[in-house]
Amino acid sequence: MQKHLGNSSELPESLQPFLKAISDSYDHFEKDRNMLERSVELSSCEMIELNARLRNEAQETKNAHIQLKTLFENIDDVFFTVDMINQKTLQISRACESVYGYAVEEFLINSNLWYDVVVDEDKGIIQKNYPIMFAGKRFSHEHRIRTKTGEVKWIVTKITPTLDEEGTLIRIDGITTDITERKSAEEKIQRSEKIMSEAERIAHIGSWEMDLSNKQDLSKNYLYWSDEVFRIFGYKAGEFEVNFNIFLKAIYQEDITIVKDALEKAMNENSHYKLEHRIIHPNGCIRWVRANAHFLIDKSTGNGLKMIGTIMDITESKMRELAIKNAEANLRNILENTDTAYVLLDRNSSVLSFNHVAKELSYQQTGVTITEGINYIDLMLDGRKKNVKEKLEEILREQTKINYETRYVGIDGRACWLAVKASL
Repeated sequence: MQKHLGNSSELPESLQPFLKAISDSYDHFEKDRNMLERSVELSSCEMIELNARLRNEAQETKNAHIQLKTLFENIDDVFFTVDMINQKTLQISRACESVYGYAVEEFLINSNLWYDVVVDEDKGIIQKNYPIMFAGKRFSHEHRIRTKTGEVKWIVTKITPTLDEEGTLIRIDGITTDITERKSAEEKIQRSEKIMSEAERIAHIGSWEMDLSNKQDLSKNYLYWSDEVFRIFGYKAGEFEVNFNIFLKAIYQEDITIVKDALEKAMNENSHYKLEHRIIHPNGCIRWVRANAHFLIDKSTGNGLKMIGTIMDITESKMRELAIKNAEANLRNILENTDTAYVLLDRNSSVLSFNHVAKELSYQQTGVTITEGINYIDLMLDGRKKNVKEKLEEILREQTKINYETRYVGIDGRACWLAVKASL
């Protein structure tokens, strides 16, 4: 403008605004151009950074995919996905080869192979869960399969169904785990428990266990009874959840104190618990039992953690024992009120028992007081020891009884006649 029109101060005043507008426009253009160039520069940097970040994320995604695939292919469990619309196996991990004995390709070709290998008796387990699967609910089931080599295995399969918006089952994802070893262990435990239960039933011995976390109130502690303990106490096996109060209620009233005292002493001393006492059945029948228990001790504190024991019905043996004691008492009563001397010996000629007549006669004739445990032959005077020993040996040897009369001279020199009867 200056080239063509000269100094702007010499221009007509009417052109000044026009020229100012042109000048301002040019200034704005320069600013906008600089800003655009800066924006392009920044955008280029951002694009470069974004591109680098996308490449890194792509690599990370690829690495994660590789890791996931490696995990998918090397884990012991079988992962699978099935297209339920087209009834086609979309993917299955290579663990299927170790679990089922079939290759991945065989499952992809035959989408029904997983069902074909199910043991016939267990196919009902699969069919029972169809309604749950078509309802879109997660579920799991355990059943047996027959592998390609004919081996029978136990597996557990967890299924996650997927429904579309209309509620149609379109896909299932699942995980199958070989549980053969676990099942084998469970079966062994079940067999052991069955054998133990049968042995307890035959021997009439039950086992029990009581937690001791609350020694102040034993009724709040867990108490376990085996099936035979329930039967010993007159109940059906597992008829109810047992507790300490139920146990106390079953004890014969006159024996409750001795049971509580013995239990308290054992807990305070962490000592062996052994006791015979009576119980009463719901129908009023009284039975005798023998209880034994020991403590499981916390080594860090020395306190008892729980009691583990057995209980045995000894009613029949107790009745025989009481009958024998009663018979012995009656016999002793008879012998104590007779004029006949009575002495009971064991096979070694040691004195087991005697009556008052034998005691008096022994002292009168030998000057020695007869006592339990003393050898009977040693009570005899020297002149009679040999004869008495031979007679006792004859009884043992011939398994017979002897009956004879003998003249006996005591330490006072007086003689008397004795009628002797002896037998096994």
